[in-house]
Amino acid sequence: MSALTNLPGFIAMQRDMILSTDSNVPAFTTAQLIDASAEKAAFLGEVWHPTVKTGTINIRKVHFRCGAIAVTWLTSVVRCSLQNVSLTAGPPYQPDGTQDQTFDFNNGAQLTANAWNTTGNLSADRAVDLSADSIGDANSRWLAVVLEYATFTVLDSLILNGVNAAPGGIAMGTHLGAAPLLQTAAWAAQANGYGNVVLECDDGTFAFLNNCTAFSALGTASVASNGAIRRAGVIFQVPMQLKVSKMSLFGLIPNACDGTLTLYDSDGTSVLASVDVDNDPVRASGTPGYMDAEFPPVTLTAATDYRFVFVATTTTAATIYYGDVNAVGHMDGLLLGQNARWTQHDGTNWAETTTRRPHFGIGISAVHDGAGGGSSLPAVGFAG
Repeated sequence: MSALTNLPGFIAMQRDMILSTDSNVPAFTTAQLIDASAEKAAFLGEVWHPTVKTGTINIRKVHFRCGAIAVTWLTSVVRCSLQNVSLTAGPPYQPDGTQDQTFDFNNGAQLTANAWNTTGNLSADRAVDLSADSIGDANSRWLAVVLEYATFTVLDSLILNGVNAAPGGIAMGTHLGAAPLLQTAAWAAQANGYGNVVLECDDGTFAFLNNCTAFSALGTASVASNGAIRRAGVIFQVPMQLKVSKMSLFGLIPNACDGTLTLYDSDGTSVLASVDVDNDPVRASGTPGYMDAEFPPVTLTAATDYRFVFVATTTTAATIYYGDVNAVGHMDGLLLGQNARWTQHDGTNWAETTTRRPHFGIGISAVHDGAGGGSSLPAVGFAG
């Protein structure tokens, strides 16, 4: 017989990775500024695909976000290249300097400031063997995306946007993962940040670099009992029957603001769990953070919509933070993929946005043991 099996310890907690439990307003990083002819910016990590886990994929385009740009497009050329990761240089892990596949941005194909950008087809497709885990393997999963000047004009400048991590967090270039990198005199990892890049394959699907995000914009919503939005959070599905004992939502609860963190069943009205969020000293401090709701275990069914939201009970508004992606397929690089998206309620109806999601977390206390005739899993899952 099949059964739900408790996890050892307390719970397995997974949050959207751009934030930790530390207070930190989500924002795009600006440290990867290149404004000299020899300077370069890069994201680096291991390639993964949300559905293809073995075999070879072919990368054809690169998607990323730029901040401020002041480039003389009539004379200057900005090159995006895919490079191997060096076998010998470092730390930190860094590109090997050989531009294997390239695309040039110039007067005919300019980069847009403070926006999501996309290369055209690279000079050739990049074959990546998803079983080649080591640096130096043929068509290794280890890959660097590099932005630099092929032709530089004095006063040119450009910022490659990563996404910030929690203050005082791990310097991202010192461990396995996607490090935002900047080369002025030498390559240096940019601490407290994550890469922000999407890789497009020849079949139109998307692949990602581990520990990178895929956000084209970051924003907030005001939630108040008399506002246009009265409840807001995430509508999500899980890939198998499991129990959750904790969920989190990133927001700011100011003075005089109260509400509840509520887990709704698939009908959007039946309450499975609810925890009061009062205007206590921590949340009233003016600092945003993850609001954690712990509750007795709730069993969730696979491939079924549930909502976890902040419900406002006062006219003083709370702020709920979210991120947007440029295309719905880019959601696959985030926690729970396309099976987690923004939901809001105006007092009458729920509405969803397929390319938006709040920053949230899910704590799992028991999972299906896979036994029994009905143990096959639907095609939904956690990112990665």
